[in-house]
Amino acid sequence: MHQITSISALTKQKSKVCIDHDMTIALYKGEIRRFHMEEGGELSDSDYDEIFHTILPKRMKERVANLLMRRQMTHQEVVRKLKEGYYPEDLIEETIALFEKHHYIDDANYSESFLTFRNRNKSKKQLQQDLLKKGVDRETIASALEESDVDDGETIRILMRKKHFDPKEATKEERQKFCMSLMRKGFSYETISKIVGESYESM
Repeated sequence: MHQITSISALTKQKSKVCIDHDMTIALYKGEIRRFHMEEGGELSDSDYDEIFHTILPKRMKERVANLLMRRQMTHQEVVRKLKEGYYPEDLIEETIALFEKHHYIDDANYSESFLTFRNRNKSKKQLQQDLLKKGVDRETIASALEESDVDDGETIRILMRKKHFDPKEATKEERQKFCMSLMRKGFSYETISKIVGESYESM
């Protein structure tokens, strides 16, 4: 038997149910009535198994499928969404593994697509940080960057054209200001000096 530690409203349709003091899940109020769950009461082993081995896994698969229909997501993005729904961590990993098996969730593919359709004004460092925030590991990011056409030098040239910045016509202060703005965007001093210097020396 399992103890129902607490039940609290989550939405109009759902409530948070704490079981055995350390497991919190979200169930529909109809399910709570069906299993005769109440604070301080008990949950039979058979009902517990039905909830954790049938109801929640099915609901999680549907949730992940719906998420992926909207847009491609990383492993960690899906984990975060499922945690927001109060799904158990062990079931979260089992569910995601099913989708990863068929490459519906694939951080390598995600990274490649992300870089292909990237913001053309961003440096490699900025793009790396964007992917890290999405939970992609550094090794996967490094591999994707190596295979991509991301070129910080070309990006700087794009920014120069976009901002109508011409080193030949700019003052020393204007060149310094532009170079500092590039460094804040994550471009290396060496690359900035090379590209800006080339344009300046070609006068």
